[in-house]
Amino acid sequence: MVWEFLLKYFIDLQLFASQISFEASLRDEDFFPGKRALVYECIPRSKGNSSPSEVNGDARPLVLGAGSIIPRKGVDLFVEVARLSKLNRLDCQFIWAGSVWKKEADYAQRCFSAAVALENEPFVDFPGHQDSLDSLLQRTSVFLLTSRDDPMPLVVGEALERGIPVVCFNVDGVSTILAKEDIIEPFCADKMQARLEEILRNGPPMAASYRAIYEKYYSPEGYAARICQILG
Repeated sequence: MVWEFLLKYFIDLQLFASQISFEASLRDEDFFPGKRALVYECIPRSKGNSSPSEVNGDARPLVLGAGSIIPRKGVDLFVEVARLSKLNRLDCQFIWAGSVWKKEADYAQRCFSAAVALENEPFVDFPGHQDSLDSLLQRTSVFLLTSRDDPMPLVVGEALERGIPVVCFNVDGVSTILAKEDIIEPFCADKMQARLEEILRNGPPMAASYRAIYEKYYSPEGYAARICQILG
């Protein structure tokens, strides 16, 4: 028990230190347009394609993606899933919350442009900076992790804690903890769209099953217990 207490205290301290270090590392030259924000806490309002009121006033099921708008995060794959959903007449709202890096501004612009390719009307919302993801997560029906390479994003833990279904590609990290039906062949947007449609049309799986994943892998208690198990 002493080991578990000490380990939990150490983990909490490391998480706090990591957050302080991350915030201190943000510089004007690293982010566009140089405003302090968490990586997944959205692009500036002036660079989005919709206002916060438009996003929050939509009553359709919400499909959320989050992360910096860079190729590694697979924002283009998220847009493709949205495009296929629109073609299949799946009535839901797609939102990507993430910051733009100067060096990836061209990639971000391509994603923005691709999101209006159908009928000249946006089918993915990039609402700009949000002070918190709480309001979006409260309305989220499914969280899509479209990353080409991602260890274990914290926003996935936030979604799982709320019992939100998470679907990802079979790459390192989150794919090692989800149920097999929520793990998609790498970078197959059509198969991810099919799983999304299955969830939204048939009703989501039990929220408790996703919260259980959070408790086992993301909570300090669960993490400390697993480390203690490894240490014997």
